[in-house]
Amino acid sequence: MQMTEETPKKSGFNEFLNSLFKWRKFLTINLLIILIISIVYSLLITETFKSTAVVMMPKEDNLLGGGQLSGLLSSAAPFLGGKLSSSAASLDDMMGILESRTVLQSVVDKFKLMDYFEINQKNYDKALKATRKIISSEVNDNMMIEVSVIHENPDTSALIANYLVSVLDSLNKKFNIQQAKSNREFIELRYVKNLQDLKTAEDSMEIFQKKYGIYAVPEQLEAAYKTVGEIEAQVIQKEIFLYGLKAQLGENSPLVKNSQEQIDILKKKLKELESANTLSESSLILFPFKQLPEIYKTYIRLYRELEIQGKIMEIILPLYEKARIDEQKSIPTVLVLDDAVPPQLKYEPKRMLVVMFFFFPFLFVFMIMIARAEKLKKGEISENTFEEKETKFYSKLEKFYRIR
Repeated sequence: MQMTEETPKKSGFNEFLNSLFKWRKFLTINLLIILIISIVYSLLITETFKSTAVVMMPKEDNLLGGGQLSGLLSSAAPFLGGKLSSSAASLDDMMGILESRTVLQSVVDKFKLMDYFEINQKNYDKALKATRKIISSEVNDNMMIEVSVIHENPDTSALIANYLVSVLDSLNKKFNIQQAKSNREFIELRYVKNLQDLKTAEDSMEIFQKKYGIYAVPEQLEAAYKTVGEIEAQVIQKEIFLYGLKAQLGENSPLVKNSQEQIDILKKKLKELESANTLSESSLILFPFKQLPEIYKTYIRLYRELEIQGKIMEIILPLYEKARIDEQKSIPTVLVLDDAVPPQLKYEPKRMLVVMFFFFPFLFVFMIMIARAEKLKKGEISENTFEEKETKFYSKLEKFYRIR
């Protein structure tokens, strides 16, 4: 059973080989013609050359502690309104600039590409479309940008690639300066406001200190409570002493009266401290305890506002100075790793591929034609008008190529 199944396949394959051998003249002549045409065509295609420049992003500068300022920029953005942004461009920004209409127009005008593409001067969009086809930019595995240009002239391809890099640097530098200026103007407004708010807080604290004679609330409170405690201790001590004098000398004794007067003075002072709105005489330590809640609350508010404005100044000032420097600096925004040089080897056409592109499809078509001719000749296909025409066509081919 296995032999009977394999024999037809082997016979069919041999039959196909016999058909090819039979039609060898047709196959050889036509394939030779196709081969010659494809070779001639590949030789007529204009050679082009590809030149590539490689650029990389510069590392973030450490001027004024760049890393710390970047952190400050991020932390400051929320209370500054979220309007701050870094002036450093990303790879996506670079790619966007290279593919922008502005850059392409600059290239078309500088290198007269409308004449190169033989495009009417009025059809600018068509020139830009053609320019996009000869310019490519991509990020390689090392996160560097490769700018490539394909042109018939190797020198021109290198010139355009290097020009693109220079335009990329100049435009990116321009955008960075514009961004830095915008940041500086915004931060400057907040900085000026912070200066005014800080001055207002300082003036309010000064007025408060002069009004109540308070300069260090925690320390003065501690001193005041300590003083009151000492006065109360003296009152108790003198009352005990007075009790002893009365027992020994009687109530009419001058010493008893003198001691009583001292106790009265101390109690009056305590009452004045505890209930009076103001003191009878100014003091740097003692002040009315009745006003303590209001005084302390006012002091805490003023002190907190002063601290807040001081902290804001600590953040705003370095950002403001950094923004002013960024606005003025003009250092390169891209680092050129490889300048584009005129290539010595052509990029296109790859003539072998052109020849193969023509040769193998026609070989396949010719083989189908041979198989079809043999089937028609054996009458394996039902006859109809179209097949009759096919049969006549293949009969003419047999006669022309003398196929037997």
